[in-house]
Amino acid sequence: MDTQVLLMHLLSGLSLSGAGNLNRFVAVDTPMTMTNARQYCRSNHVDLASLRDAQDLQQLHDMRSNSTRWIGLNDDPATSMQTIDVYTNSWKWSFEYASGYLNFKSGEPDFKNDEEVCVWMDSDGSWRNQECSSLRHFLCFSGSPSKPDYHLVFEMKTWEDARDHCRFWFVDLAVIKSQKENDHAKSKFWLLFVQLSSNAWIGLYREPWAWQDGSLSEFRHWVPGQPNNMGGNAMCVKLVPDGFICTDCRDVYPFFCTRALKQTILKITISSDLDLTDPNVQDNILQQFGATLTNAGKTDFHLSWSVPPKRKPEPAAAADEEVCDPSSSALMSSALEISVKTTFNQSQQN
Repeated sequence: MDTQVLLMHLLSGLSLSGAGNLNRFVAVDTPMTMTNARQYCRSNHVDLASLRDAQDLQQLHDMRSNSTRWIGLNDDPATSMQTIDVYTNSWKWSFEYASGYLNFKSGEPDFKNDEEVCVWMDSDGSWRNQECSSLRHFLCFSGSPSKPDYHLVFEMKTWEDARDHCRFWFVDLAVIKSQKENDHAKSKFWLLFVQLSSNAWIGLYREPWAWQDGSLSEFRHWVPGQPNNMGGNAMCVKLVPDGFICTDCRDVYPFFCTRALKQTILKITISSDLDLTDPNVQDNILQQFGATLTNAGKTDFHLSWSVPPKRKPEPAAAADEEVCDPSSSALMSSALEISVKTTFNQSQQN
């Protein structure tokens, strides 16, 4: 059966009414501090609003176009100055390797102008944070994070360009997870220090702003000149008509919460002469299924295959029983039971 015909059979009789792209957000008009707003959202909904894209931003503006309200983006440098974590508001390695080791110089990191989020190694092996656009030599690693070897590159690059260079020629910018490895890395470029009194990028960096619900969304819509935490207290974000502005978390504003949602799961069994175990066939079916749902105006869904456990083999046929001609098996339809999970956003009934 042709894939498109198969999809028509799947969708025939399937009611999609009432499962559209409903509003993900709730506007709360009572002014609160960021802390109290977060507590309210977590108690009554999900969390302060996290935005995935420009469509989410437009939804919020359509709801309260002229108001200033908290959203769930924030930063807290104080809690991460001497800690490392692979999650929000934390130091990370370019290679996405978790390590608790840090070796910052006394008084570092200082987060000057909220822009010094990349790290370089000094001549004594200590680390300092700096703007990622600065030009420096850099240190790459080869092998694996559990057993790295380090390589000094004498070219001068920004942190991002250095990372790309290391990923092309080696593995990544240097990952350093112990004092022994730090000494090893420093030894690779002692001559550079002696001759040039220079230093080198390593792979540590910090993502300054994160969504409080743990969302990995990279969507940002800063007002020009933002974020600008010059006073050191503007660590929370309010949404204004022009975009995001960081401000003191103790200020009082109304806010947006993310609405609690439900799921609708549809399970479908498919029989076809297509090879349904072929990943290419599966991808083709799900792509067309997704396109059909999108064309129907459904955007909040997820599709996946779930193959049932293999059945126990049937007992061998008796000698006097008729045996099928193997040559005829190509004409038989293959059958595969799958679960197509289609998740639609629906408002929680309060």
